[in-house]
Formats: sequence, structure tokens, C-alpha cells
Amino acid sequence: MVSELVYSMQAQAPFQIQWYASRSGVYKTRVQYQFVREHFPPAPARVFDLAGGSGRFALPLLRDGYDVTVNDLNSANLGLLQERCGDLPVSLLPGDFLQVSVPGQFDCALAIECLNFLPFEPALARVRDLLKPGGVFVFSQLNSGSWRFLGRRMLGRARAGEHVMKTREYCAACNKLGFDVLSMRGMMWTPFMVNSNSPLVPVFANLERVLGLSAIHSQSPWILIAIRRRK
Repeated sequence: MVSELVYSMQAQAPFQIQWYASRSGVYKTRVQYQFVREHFPPAPARVFDLAGGSGRFALPLLRDGYDVTVNDLNSANLGLLQERCGDLPVSLLPGDFLQVSVPGQFDCALAIECLNFLPFEPALARVRDLLKPGGVFVFSQLNSGSWRFLGRRMLGRARAGEHVMKTREYCAACNKLGFDVLSMRGMMWTPFMVNSNSPLVPVFANLERVLGLSAIHSQSPWILIAIRRRK
């Protein structure tokens, strides 16, 4: 069963439209979407967006010509996405990702800022089954080995029920479940919350780039990982 934590997190998703309109949110979305497009096959590839909410990534993917199916536990999120899509042809799949019936197979899939609320290996096995051989999966995960996560834990701010591992453990699980790791990128070295609108956010984002912090995977607070299902 999906935990109460997941229900709580996804019930708040419509409000995250405002969060991601902040400077910190714009930085995250820019980096994440660039990474997704760098590793996805060209449009009109068929995309599965896990816990896609109200369309932070589904909308730009649709506009870029992809065939997108969005899964979310909260039907209200999907209703908002449908309104935001207008005439864009999006497919909606409400329900628990680990239990819902998924139609057909996909060329690629993404799961951004949601897998830490699901048991990692069962979720990854489900993604493998819905991808075509050679299909690409891009996801983000918190890194339990990072300085930021250690600080959260010491301050008692780490959420109970989160499924978080170290970078090397994610890679080992991917290999075990039939995937090859294509690329990784660290992010969120900025000392700000996702909804921060501090004018210093672009400064720290630039420092992250100039100092090459995104390549220090073992210590990056968040990790973007692109993997390919073996044929």
C-alpha cells in the first residue's frame, strides 16, 4: 500500500506550481528538464511521467512533440493538468504506480522528486516492465551520503518513511534490475529551499557550474540519473 506520507506529499502538488515559479524552483526545473531532454530519444517518443502531478514536465514535453502519459495518485492534480494542457493531447492515468494497470510499453520514462516516497527497487522493477528494451529512464533522488541530508538528519528534519540511499547504492540497484547507467548529475548545492526567491540563488547556481560541483556525485544533495533498460 502507498504510505500516508505519499498521499500527503501528492495532495500538496497543485500548490507546487507557485513553489517552482520561484528563483530556486526555476533553477531546479531548468537543470532537470535539460537533463531529461539530453537523454530522451527524439519526439514523438512515448513518455511515461511517474507522479507527474499538474504537469511541470509533461507540459514542456507535450509542447516539444512527445506522446505523454501522466500517472499521479491524486486525481485533482491530473484534473489541473488537463486544464493546463488545453488542446494538447495528454493521457492521464490516476492511481498508485505500483498497482495501477499501465497500457502498453514506453520509449522512455521520468520520475522527478518522487521516488524517495516509494520503495526504490519495487518501483524500479515496475519501470523496467513498462519500458521497451533499450528504453531510457531519468529520475532524481535524494542522496543520503550528502552533507545536506546529514544536516537534515542531525536536525531531525529527515522525513520518516523516505526511501533514500547513497549514490553508489542507487547505481548498484539499477545494475541488479537490468539497467545500465548512462549518466549522472549532481544538483542543489545551493543553500536554499525549493521555494526560495532569494536573489542569491542564481549566484550559487553559477558557482555550482563554475566549480564543477555537479560532478561530485557522492556529495551532491540531489542526483539526476539516466539509465537504459538492457535489451
